[in-house]
Parts: sequence; structure tokens; C-alpha cells
Amino acid sequence: GGAGKPRTLLGPTPDGFDAAPTFGKGGLRWVRADAPRRGRGGDAWYAFEASDGYAAATAELKRLRGDPNELAAHVAAHPYHAPALVVLAKFVLKLNKAELAGPLLARATSAFEAAMGGGSEKTRDVIKRGVLRADAADPEHAALFRALLTRARCAAMTGAAETAANLFRFLLALDPTGDPCGVLLRLDADLYEANDDAALLELHDRPLPVAAWAGSVEPLFDDAPRSCA
Repeated sequence: GGAGKPRTLLGPTPDGFDAAPTFGKGGLRWVRADAPRRGRGGDAWYAFEASDGYAAATAELKRLRGDPNELAAHVAAHPYHAPALVVLAKFVLKLNKAELAGPLLARATSAFEAAMGGGSEKTRDVIKRGVLRADAADPEHAALFRALLTRARCAAMTGAAETAANLFRFLLALDPTGDPCGVLLRLDADLYEANDDAALLELHDRPLPVAAWAGSVEPLFDDAPRSCA
């Protein structure tokens, strides 16, 4: 970003909105977690914890009946509630309005970036070293993986191939042995569209093992691209 703007991992906060709240102001926080059985040595596994306010918004969302107007009102009252933002964005995408879905998804990912401290040197260091991990089999992480996946797809739909490729790469890096979003099935195409030859060659020269992971995909993805049996 330019002078005076904070460094971000997943892009700036959409115009017209304040920064996403921290845990103390009703958001999320990012804490160290135990590695799943398929975890590898040296990885830094993390999990999200919801504040009371964020948890209340999630409980409220579960009581909604799927009416788009109710959902829009919920998002207006909770502008950084990622699960609701993703659901509303996916509804908008079904109407072929990717330009409206993009800002919703940017707010969803901003909520997670605020929890991660995306501008901190500590977070950037674990990402740079390629050891930052989040367990995709944990239902509490559903919104994280769905937000990143849907935003990447939305970017690809609007011709932003480089943004799509970067989001897919980050998504894959969070849980590389599970790849529940099927990133490996399409990342090469996005890198090709982005003219990122170096990353494309690196992807093919460094194959990643895909391991089975426990847990149902249904709570995470309503269109799960690969089986996790």
C-alpha cells in the first residue's frame, strides 16, 4: 500500500468501512493450537477463537431462515461477521454479480487478517517461512476456508488472475497435506493466466502429498471439490 496505509496480507479494507475489529472489540483472535495427526514437524498450527460478540452473531445467523433480506440486515448490523458475509456473497454470485460479491468477501477475509495480525512481523515471518497452518478439518475454521476459496473464485471470475492465484496459494499453504478445497486441481491454470511462470514451474517441481483427513466436509463446503474419506 501507499504511505500511511497499513501493510496487509489479503488486501486493504473495502472503501467506506473501518478496520475489522480485534478480539477485544468483538472480533476474532488467532492462538496456537495442537497439530493434527497428519501435521508435520516444524509447522506452526493456529486456531481462531471468537469473542462473545462474534459468537453471538454466529448464533443469530443460525436462527435465520435463509431470507436474503434478513441476511443483508444481519451483515449491516455485523459488517465483519465472516460466515454471514460468505453466505451473502455466494447468493450474490448466483445472480452473476461478482462485482458486488467481491467487497463482501474482502470484508470476510479482513476479519481473519485482523485476528492474525497480518501486519505484524511475527505473522509475516511464519508465512514467509511457509509454516503457518490451520486445520481445515476443524469446523470452527469453515468460514476461513470458505471465505478464501470463494474470494479466489470470485477474483478468477472477474479476470483478476494474479489475485486469484495468490489467494489459492495462501489457501493451500494453510493446510497443504489436506487440500480440502481442491486447489491443486486448478492452481496451475490460474498461475498460467497470471503469467507467473516461475511459480508455475515451482509448483510442478515440488509436488505436494495430499493426505486423507478426518471429519465431514459438509459443514465446511456446500460444494466440496474433493472427498476427504
